[in-house]
Amino acid sequence: MPYYDYRCPSCGVFEQRRPMDQAESTECPTCKQTAARMLSAPHIGGGSSGSAYEAGPACGAPSMGGGCGMGGCGHVH
Repeated sequence: MPYYDYRCPSCGVFEQRRPMDQAESTECPTCKQTAARMLSAPHIGGGSSGSAYEAGPACGAPSMGGGCGMGGCGHVH
């Protein structure tokens, strides 16, 4: 089963493992409100076993000047 990112209106972003056919929304594990699935790029590659959020800003962030192919994203390539 894949992991998906969700945003709870009260608690913020969390990650949860869900079946693909049940991925659109889920219950927040903290407050039990309905949390919508966030659109995010897949984490491809190895290295860190932690959350994709540990890598820093998203690839191609304007402040970093470039994207993954240019090494400006902060990810280890």
